[in-house]
Amino acid sequence: MPIAYDGIAVMVNPKNTWCDALTVAELKKIFESGSRIANWKDVRAGFPDAPLKIYAPSSDNGTYDYFVEAIIGGDAKTLRSDSVYSASATQTANVQGIAGDRGALGFFGFSYYENNRDRLKLLGIDNGDGKPLKPSLEAIRANAYHPLARPLFIYVNRKAADRPEVSAFATYLLKDASKIVEHPKVGYVALQPEIYAIALKRFEKRITGTVYSDEHVVHRPLADLFKAVD
Repeated sequence: MPIAYDGIAVMVNPKNTWCDALTVAELKKIFESGSRIANWKDVRAGFPDAPLKIYAPSSDNGTYDYFVEAIIGGDAKTLRSDSVYSASATQTANVQGIAGDRGALGFFGFSYYENNRDRLKLLGIDNGDGKPLKPSLEAIRANAYHPLARPLFIYVNRKAADRPEVSAFATYLLKDASKIVEHPKVGYVALQPEIYAIALKRFEKRITGTVYSDEHVVHRPLADLFKAVD
């Protein structure tokens, strides 16, 4: 059952005047395990001679895992772990690192950028189509920000769904999801109301399975997929 969208923002220091967007290929080159890029001049021709420092989540963070999957891909499990990468378990430390270092680059959940937009510069991401896009609530909700946005789901065992407490909890989540997931302490992006309504209807009818017919539709907006099965 769909519950929210999660978006990852990529940021630099506001004093960074040379970079407004990065391609997925450039991000991979910077972050992949074994990367030797330690200066902005090595990222793209025309970038200045400026030391690069990364401030981003540690490997025990779910945002880290998804960034590895979306940007590095393949069988990769980790990002670079040298002195250029400053990993922190707290997003506050990463915000402070990027805000205080002219050569900084980092990533974390979009909500943390939203709460610190006056201290950070948001980058657009070019997924290969030559059209860099910066994340926004609208772009994430429309599933247009690729590949650093993803839908989040909850999963309910069919037999357990008939237990009163499980049914009540799942129903509560779907009815009040918008205010739950966009609470400042949660920081996700709510789905369109009609998606929750369709998901609740499917749950009440105990319809099992997924709306994803195959791997080729994973980037289609959830609204399209759920309206198709309503």
